[in-house]
Parts: sequence; C-alpha cells; structure tokens
Amino acid sequence: MSAEVFDELGRLICGLGEQDLSKKSYIRHRVFHLKGIDKSLEKVGEESCEFVIAVKTAM
Repeated sequence: MSAEVFDELGRLICGLGEQDLSKKSYIRHRVFHLKGIDKSLEKVGEESCEFVIAVKTAM
C-alpha cells in the first residue's frame, strides 16, 4: 500500500469527528469514544487484531 492510501484513510477518519453528531457512525463511535482517547485506542487495537487474524486466515 502506498502512503497516499493511509493519508486518505486518516483524513476520512478525522473528518468523521467533524460531521453532524446526530448522524450515527460506527467508526466515529469507536474512534471518538466518550470515555476518551484511551478507550478509543483500545478499540482501534481490538479491530487491528481482528483484521490481522482475518488476513492470516484468508492466506
């Protein structure tokens, strides 16, 4: 993957925090957690592990 893909993904995720809060978003709920950055990072870690396992299983 190129750096541009990760740059675009970062912009997309950050943009979710600026959207209308009345709109429901699974990603925004996980990344911008009401309990703070530690809880958000915990969720990112969990999802990352699930992704790695899924990729390994698909191989």
